[in-house]
Amino acid sequence: VKTIAPPNLAQINAKATYTFDGLADNKYNVITNASAWTTMLTGYDYTKHKVISEDFASLNLQVTPTIFTRINQGLNTARTVSIASTSVFNDKLAADATVKQTVADDAAVKAGVVTELTNNNPALVVAQFHIAETAGAANGYTASTPAYAGAIKNIDGYIGEILTALKARKGYSGENWLVIIASNKGGGPSGGVVGSNIFNDASRNAYIAFY
Repeated sequence: VKTIAPPNLAQINAKATYTFDGLADNKYNVITNASAWTTMLTGYDYTKHKVISEDFASLNLQVTPTIFTRINQGLNTARTVSIASTSVFNDKLAADATVKQTVADDAAVKAGVVTELTNNNPALVVAQFHIAETAGAANGYTASTPAYAGAIKNIDGYIGEILTALKARKGYSGENWLVIIASNKGGGPSGGVVGSNIFNDASRNAYIAFY
């Protein structure tokens, strides 16, 4: 992301707290999409939420509830929305969202988020994009890989359209939004030797911005 410097993310970084060197977690486990998603949405790492494999085996949301559950319990009138291009993301982690939509692709995720922000009054909207992971897994997670770089640029374009819709909300001037953009994981071989520099494990190295 730093090398490609997508234009919308570059504008966000200018006013955000961000890093190109975030960690999916600081352990030495093998990172999977499922384990990293669960860490993001529960706030616990795999030693507590127990998700290791992509099938979410051992997931216990009674012990490690998601952000959707916590908002629902604390403020049950709040509208929470999850729009995902990966069905298992919604099936396993968004059960307590007010609205969950599993759509065909990332373009449809973007369209769904734009529609939600334009027509409704959500307290939380989660958008799960997957084209960068698909392209990286198939072709390599590097800026010099055209398919991977192209996927990141596409997501950047979707983020730009979403921010335009957000700022066009009738009540935007009186609202207080926090936009979080985060990769659930990095790419490449995963897991490290205990005592090694965890920042050298590319699979858990992630971009994140709080804007």
